[in-house]
Amino acid sequence: MISKSTVMIVAGEASGDRHAAKLVNELRVCSPLSELTFFGSAGPFMRDSGVEATIEADRLSIVGLAEIGRALPMFYDAFVRLKNEAALRKPDLVIL
Repeated sequence: MISKSTVMIVAGEASGDRHAAKLVNELRVCSPLSELTFFGSAGPFMRDSGVEATIEADRLSIVGLAEIGRALPMFYDAFVRLKNEAALRKPDLVIL
């Protein structure tokens, strides 16, 4: 019998995206009798691994101290969108 699970996974930068993509692929290999659905904050590697991007993490990238203040509304919006999606989809597991 195939079990279905929804997993919310959040990566905020490039190395986290790479590690999370590897984790997603390994979870699928280790759970052949499970239908795993992934969503969350995903960069290009996670998206290539089949993670549905509620937030495209690569668009949140900033450089510089002054840019942090200007980017706060963007980060808050991403937080709210992820929180709302989690409330709507009620994931079985959350990986931060």
